[in-house]
Amino acid sequence: MNGPAAHNSPDGQHRVVVGVDGSEGADRALEWGVRQAARTGAALEIHAAYGPGYVFITPSEVTRALTRVTDQAAARASALEPDVPIRCVTHERAPADELLAASDGADLLVVGSRGLGGFKGLLLGSVSRHCILHARCTVVVVPSDGRTAERGAAPEVPGRDPARIAHILVGVDGSASSARAFAWALDEAEAAKAAVRAVIVWSWPYGGAWGPMSPGDFDPAGDAEATLAQVIEPARTVHPSVDVSPAVVEGHPASILVDAAADADLLVVGHRGLGGLGGAVLGSVGDYCATHAPCPVAVVRDGD
Repeated sequence: MNGPAAHNSPDGQHRVVVGVDGSEGADRALEWGVRQAARTGAALEIHAAYGPGYVFITPSEVTRALTRVTDQAAARASALEPDVPIRCVTHERAPADELLAASDGADLLVVGSRGLGGFKGLLLGSVSRHCILHARCTVVVVPSDGRTAERGAAPEVPGRDPARIAHILVGVDGSASSARAFAWALDEAEAAKAAVRAVIVWSWPYGGAWGPMSPGDFDPAGDAEATLAQVIEPARTVHPSVDVSPAVVEGHPASILVDAAADADLLVVGHRGLGGLGGAVLGSVGDYCATHAPCPVAVVRDGD
């Protein structure tokens, strides 16, 4: 299979795993997932699990309800991409635990930003956050309608097809994690015939009450430009068909990437960048992007 972050399951099949719960957010994740499966030649695996927030009378009702959710999802996916193989799985255990288990050996795990179990005040649901923290493959978080408007972030572009990928934005910071994210973005761009914009962000260091520190021989913008060039130039040889444009921007990485994602179809970030603490599983930039970006966000795991 030619495509991003390809992994074989034990039976040799490439899989895109999607979690569904009957919510609008899950429907959007399903649409993105089945389009991705079609782009990369993978099978779609639809998972629904029983968890807190669902009320049933008997165990048989649990089974019927979960089966109804997956059957409806499978019908929707088949209508969008008839040639994609689809497998439905239901489990009577916490949704986050089930999706983490399903991510083992998968190409990709796709979740909505917030499902039926989410609270209105939370931009990123507990299940989706748990998945980007602990999944065993790259995770794509697909935003729900109106999510970005709740806290004043950039509104979603009207009429945007959430499954369309023509412009990919990727954050680069010189870390090994961001290098893997960039490589994943290039593979994705080649599969989707998309263009890539690689962004590196720089800022002046601050000296507390003394304000910005700027020694005469210190050139953070130039250093950032050189770092980005070192990442991009080899990629032009490996992926000559992919249009890659560099951008060196001053500011804070998280806010710059979210703002720049206003006209992107996919934002790609590493699981942990240079700003991450040794004990942090997900860097603050990746967490902020997955929470606030107006487009789907791929968090590329360190192992991918």
